[in-house]
Formats: sequence, C-alpha cells, structure tokens
Amino acid sequence: MPVITISHMDGCAERVIGQRVADSLGWAFVDKQIIDQEVEKTGYSRPEVVHLDEHAPAFFERLERRRHADAYFHALAEIMHEVARGNAVILGRGGNFILRGADALHVRLVASMAFRVRQVQTERLCNPEPARAFIAESDRSRAAFLRHYFRADWNDPLLYDLTINVSYVGEARTTEVVLALARLKWPGLEEGTRSDS
Repeated sequence: MPVITISHMDGCAERVIGQRVADSLGWAFVDKQIIDQEVEKTGYSRPEVVHLDEHAPAFFERLERRRHADAYFHALAEIMHEVARGNAVILGRGGNFILRGADALHVRLVASMAFRVRQVQTERLCNPEPARAFIAESDRSRAAFLRHYFRADWNDPLLYDLTINVSYVGEARTTEVVLALARLKWPGLEEGTRSDS
C-alpha cells in the first residue's frame, strides 16, 4: 500500500502538515508517539541512543544496552511495516529508512531557526531561550538516533524524495506540494479516499 513518511526538524509544523496530508487523502496519521506506544506494548521502550553513542560505560553495561537497542529496533521495524500495510502518513522514527523498499514517498521538512523557535514557543508555551535549547537537544538526539540505527546523516538530501523549507513555503503550500507529488507518484490516487477501499 502507498505510504508517506515525513522526516523533520522539530518546529517545522510537522504534525499540522502531516495531519492535513493524511486527512486530505483519507489515510491514517501515525506520529512517533503512536509508534512508540505500539513498540512499548512489545516490552521495549526507546533506548537513549545519545548515551550509547557519546559515553563509554563498562563492557557489560554497554552490551546490555546494545541488546536493548537491537530489540527495540527490531520491534520498531515490525510495527512500522505493520502500519505500512494500510495507507498511512508516518511522522518520524526513521520511516524513510525502515520502509526504504516499500511503495513510499519520503518527505523531509526543514525550516529556519527563527521559524522553529516561534513554533516551539507556541507548542511548549515557553520563552525563546528554552525553545532554542529544546531544538538543539532535539537535533542532537535525532541525529544520534539515525546515526546509531541507520549509520546515516539525517542531512543527506539523497535520503529523501522531497525536502521542503516550511519557513519559506508555508504550512498550507507545503501540504499542497506533498499532495501534488503523491498524486504524481500514484496517478490513480483520489483525495479523501483510501486506495485499499
């Protein structure tokens, strides 16, 4: 089944855009919280990959963490493939890597720091400095997640079919662009209907 994955920097209006695309197509919208909840039902929570990458714990501690990380990744991949059996817009969690061989459109959302700070301020009800700190930690954690699980640089443009600067294009037009590319990729696609119905 067709699926759209959305990779993003925090503060790019990613949930709004993802939900609008899903609603327009009549598809499910699956964000990283939903995916993590499904993975946790299997008994694994997301490991702190930044800690695994940047610290050197004792051998047995490192081995146990590696086992946990590998088990988490296996569960994550299973859940992601299960979600991709129906039409879905999937936000985050390395969907473009896990579903690389699937019938998928891989989108990346980026934005200027000023735009991201304003978005995070609105979402988290905070001042600019805490918003910037949140963004810096989020970028570091996200890069570590992709480096750890996929040995990839999330800034590599060749990992995505489409990269959009939301601060330049805007939320509404970004949604329109993603939908237009989806219709080009899947010519029989009709908005507001599931292609498996």
